Amino acid sequence: MQKKNRNQLISIANKAFATSQYLKAIEALTELNAREPLKIEWFEKRGIAYLHLEMFSKGLSDIAKVVQAEPNNQSALSNFGVALLKTNKYQHARQILEYLLELNPNSYDACINLGTVYQMLSMPTEQIKVAIRAVEINPKSATAYNNLATAFGDRGMLVESLETLLIAKTVDPNFLPTLVNLAHTYFRQGNNLQAINAYEHILSIKNVTPSIFNYVRFSCAYAYLNEGYLDKGWDFYESGFGLSIGGHFVNRSLMPFPEPKWRGEDLSGKTLFVLREQGLGDELMFSTCFADLERLKASVVVKCEPRLVNIFQRTYPSLEFIPDNGLEGGIPKIYKNKTIDYSIAIGSLPGIFRRKIEDFNLPTKNLIPDEELLKEYKTRLVPYAEKKLVGICWRSGFLDITRNEGYSVLTDWQDLLTQPNMVFVNLQYGDCEAELLEAEQKFGIRILRWNDTDLKNDLERVIALMNNLDAVVSVNSAPFALGGASGVNTLLLTAEGLWTMIGQRDKFPWYKSVNPITYRISDGHVLNGLKVAVKFICELGAA
Repeated sequence: MQKKNRNQLISIANKAFATSQYLKAIEALTELNAREPLKIEWFEKRGIAYLHLEMFSKGLSDIAKVVQAEPNNQSALSNFGVALLKTNKYQHARQILEYLLELNPNSYDACINLGTVYQMLSMPTEQIKVAIRAVEINPKSATAYNNLATAFGDRGMLVESLETLLIAKTVDPNFLPTLVNLAHTYFRQGNNLQAINAYEHILSIKNVTPSIFNYVRFSCAYAYLNEGYLDKGWDFYESGFGLSIGGHFVNRSLMPFPEPKWRGEDLSGKTLFVLREQGLGDELMFSTCFADLERLKASVVVKCEPRLVNIFQRTYPSLEFIPDNGLEGGIPKIYKNKTIDYSIAIGSLPGIFRRKIEDFNLPTKNLIPDEELLKEYKTRLVPYAEKKLVGICWRSGFLDITRNEGYSVLTDWQDLLTQPNMVFVNLQYGDCEAELLEAEQKFGIRILRWNDTDLKNDLERVIALMNNLDAVVSVNSAPFALGGASGVNTLLLTAEGLWTMIGQRDKFPWYKSVNPITYRISDGHVLNGLKVAVKFICELGAA
């Protein structure tokens, strides 16, 4: 075969770019690069082709050479910033894109991409500023308005976010990211029916990609569930597998769930395998369906959070629990010489056992603590028996912009911590010693905690401790779920619209011992519920 000359290779690369045949373009540009290794143009074009193919590391390598040779090449800097962003090198991306804006304050692409970088770095003020700048540069861009709305939403500024999205919609009524963001915002505002209508509209649009369709359907599930439409909500919830798109909702699993999936068929003579998913709080909540599985008198194996294996086994002895250590495949075909006939994700169990609100009245079980640990903590707490023992959790162990709105600072819990007839026990996991010391000094109290009690990893000790308390006061974090699953009086401080309340306003259906104290994000804060919590605890029987 005759070797192509330089001009032929350039022509092939250009035509390949024009027809989005980027692999073909890369082949031609690689040949040109081999012949002219010092010509920066070939690196730049090949780097751009790699970015189009989402081969971001290779694109980063090529474009880095361009920036090194031409540090003021604005096109290369813009693409370099994108490559750094896509390879999760956020601080480096920030430096490059901020430098590009110094060179060219009117660079629209730099503003758009820098806004995403600021979002990933939890820099909401900068995110809003650069999003506003993008709108100023291109006031006819739906993308710019949508990004500004996202920035407002990340700060909990939902009214401003909604107003900006409506402007974006007038700019381009069919811009899909705006339509999705609009539905999310309705949901976050508690407007479930508007959210449902907005999501359903997107689902009716032709040529929506399967990944977007499933993501929107999964997002819509939360609105249906929060409005009390359990049957449709759980059906839509099944679209949460295999999603590669992030958002305001937790994806169920990055892998599609395999067949044969259990959909409620008769399990006589069969073996069912149940696999955990999502976080500890979700697993505990969905585990309330284990009592339903026990009533089926079937062979059931549950792969669960390792910290819960012994607790679950003690509570549900007719089921078998094994740890999910993350090192092995999800679902075996054979287990202990038994064929696995069906499998199901734990979050899919409510779709079978909780399809109407009355189903939550079926008998469930409280987690059974270890008897020796129960006695141990009872002994430790004897000196405080004359007062009410109250466990406290004021934030999550993980914080970001979107989660902060539901959490608080311990020193703001004055309404509760200054009650003279109460003794407080720390249930906040993670590094919180400085916060505890500050509160103790400010209020002249002692908050009980023990060095041998690992509140994150030793859940046996946690539930034994909780079972010796009169009440738990917690934000929407793992301790509330542990308290509820253990049957301990638990006060949940949460914003209205928590989807797991599934349309209920004054009770938490999953746990009979949980009393939700809700507030509107637009009208108040988690701290507004503390006075109600104090009143509830004071009305409890003597400790």
